Parts: sequence; C-alpha cells; structure tokens
Amino acid sequence: MIEGIGYRAAGACAARPLVFLHGIGGAARAFDPQLDYFSKTHRVIAWDMPGYGRSTLPPQPTIAAQADACVRLLSGLQLDHPILAGHSIGGMIAQELQARRLHSLGGLILIATSAAFGSRDGAWQEAFISARLGPLDRGQTLAALADGMVDSLVGDDPDPAGRAHARPHARNDAVQVGEAARQLGRSVHDRDLRLRHVLVGEAQCLPLRT
Repeated sequence: MIEGIGYRAAGACAARPLVFLHGIGGAARAFDPQLDYFSKTHRVIAWDMPGYGRSTLPPQPTIAAQADACVRLLSGLQLDHPILAGHSIGGMIAQELQARRLHSLGGLILIATSAAFGSRDGAWQEAFISARLGPLDRGQTLAALADGMVDSLVGDDPDPAGRAHARPHARNDAVQVGEAARQLGRSVHDRDLRLRHVLVGEAQCLPLRT
C-alpha cells in the first residue's frame, strides 16, 4: 500500500516499468495473467483504483483526482518513465495524466477507451450508471450479477479461461465499488482531452513527446 493505494507487483525492480490501470468494473487482480507474462521482461504494477480493491474511496473520485492518485503511486514506487496501460476509464486516467504532464511517461497503451465520456449535459452518463448500477440499487448483489455482467462485456467466441478468470473479479464489494463507479461515472467528462502524436491501431506504436 502507498498512501492508501493498493497494488500488485511482479518482476525485477530494475526492469522497465509497465503499469496497468483497470476500468470501472475491474481491480488489480484482473491483470494477474499480464503480471505473470510481462514480469519476465518488465517491472509490472497493477493498481486498485481508489475506491476499488484494497484502495480507499476518495471523497471525490473524479478523473483528475484519480490521475493525481496515480502520480502518488508512481512517485512512491520511484518508477522512471513508466509505460501506462489503461483499460476503459483507466485509459482516460492515463490520458489525463499525460495531458497535464503530471509524470514523465515512457508511453501509453490505450485499451477500449476514449478521450471523453458521455455528453456535456450528463444524460448519457446517467443512463450508463443506471444500466450498470440499477440492479444493485434494487437490492441485487454483485455476486449474483457477476456472470451476466462478464458475459455481456466479452466479444464473440471468448477465451473460456479468460472468462473464468474475469467472473470472480466482478464479485467485488457492492457498496464501495458501486459508490465509486457512481461518482466516477458522473464526473469523467471533466474536459475533452486532445493528445498529439498518438496512433491507435493494431501493431502501431509511437513514443510520447514530453
């Protein structure tokens, strides 16, 4: 733990750092297979975003606040030019961090994410939250909903081992994760981010200019 932020780590401390940031329904342990694979060549970190896993829920978990928390983790671990791999909202946090030059990064890997979320009037965000958290508000549990949630998110012909790995990670604490997701979902459209020199696509990579 660093300043209330939980994380998982693997690999040699002297190796190039690679940091995984999960999405709105994830946790650090969702990246266990990546930690195992990439630790052969990198120092690999996967965080529990504040409000998830072992990390404490901040008063206002906005994208900006989550980016600040990420910097505290990177600085606390003394990571030099880390590569950030952000999935979904984790990708938005990574973009916020780079756009504000909060930490000197070695690169960004953006997975199923975007530079903005929803509409400026908040209607899209509210519909997003209602669709995902409505069942919890009606008394259902994440444990009961987990399998269906995972199945609705995976693509056609998913890897059975990957789906089996994802299902238990969807069964987080409903109160903390639900409240974190609710607040985060209503705040993620803080501003449009416009990053230059980033190519998106298979087998495309371009270093960030700092």
